[in-house]
Parts: sequence; structure tokens; C-alpha cells
Amino acid sequence: MSIIEYTDGRTELDTTAFRYKLTKPDGTLIKDWTTGATWTEEPAGTYTLEDADAVPGTRYAVEPSTGEVGGLGRVPEPMRGTDDAATEAKQDAAAAVAATLALEASVQEVAAAIAGLEPADLGTDTCTLTITTAAGEVVTDARVFVSADATGTVRSAVRVTNALGQVTFDLTDGETFYVWRYSSTVDFSGDNPQEFVAIED
Repeated sequence: MSIIEYTDGRTELDTTAFRYKLTKPDGTLIKDWTTGATWTEEPAGTYTLEDADAVPGTRYAVEPSTGEVGGLGRVPEPMRGTDDAATEAKQDAAAAVAATLALEASVQEVAAAIAGLEPADLGTDTCTLTITTAAGEVVTDARVFVSADATGTVRSAVRVTNALGQVTFDLTDGETFYVWRYSSTVDFSGDNPQEFVAIED
């Protein structure tokens, strides 16, 4: 049984609202979004869960609540070697990487922060998206990523909108993609993802 770890930075969260899903390295779904699991907070702000399906190499996504920006990770392979000092150093380095996923951190590429979990290559054409509310007002400082599928499995890095509500991705002109938006001021949970056709700038 392997452990799923999610570092949020906030303490004493209601873990009954947590949800997570598991996929194989090739993107094949192992377990769809699941809630109601028993999470342990240790140390403060770091939440762990044991899951028999989370074998080494399994990728996972965690959301503190439905639609809220969470974190991505991969169950590590067992440590090799008998050098305790080296093993402890590797574990400390892994913990430092996980800490960068705290919601308070100004991390531009959350999906690439976990070792071995790189953003997908979705194309080479520069495409600018403008994120707006239903009323047409631009949304600044929103976290945005684009995926090639409606489940969000094959996704880009996370970007942050500028003062014009704009964000740029490298996509393939003319192909259909899905945009996922998260903001502290606008609720997009009922409208994620939004399908669109990429248009090169």
C-alpha cells in the first residue's frame, strides 16, 4: 500500500471534502474522483492518504474541494541503497518539492513541480486566451491550464492571467482543446472545462 501526499499550506482543513483520482503513467484511469477517504495531517499543512491502488509510479490529482486548485503528484519508487544519510537527503528534497504546491506559493507551473510529472506538449503555435466572467469582465490573477481531453488528463502547465485577463499557451492551431480556470474571485466550478478551438496569434 502506497501513500498519496498533498501539501496545501493551510492547516486543519475539512478532509471529508477532499477528492482525488489515480492514473497510470500513460494516462489510463485507475480510480476516478473519490471522496470520503481518511486523510492524516502530519506535519501541519501536509495531508497523506494510504491507498492500495496507488502503486509506485501511479500519478494522482488532489483537490481540497470540487473545482478548487489542488496538486498533482506521483507515487515514488522505493528508495534504493543503504546509505541512510543519502536516503534522508532524497526524502527532504522530495518534501521541498511538494511544499511548492502550497496554494499561497506563486508557482506558475504547478503541474511540473513534482519530479517526473512534466506538462504535455500540446503544440507549437502561440495562442492567447482571454479569461472573462459571464458578464464579459476580464479576470486577472486566475490560474489557467489547457488540456487535450475533457477529463484534464493530458494537460499543459498552469499559467496566471495578466492585467488584461490574458494568458498564452503553445497549442496546435485549428485543434479543439479544453480550458480550465480557477480564481479566488470568480467561481468557475460549474463551467470547467470550456471547449474551444485554438487560433494562432
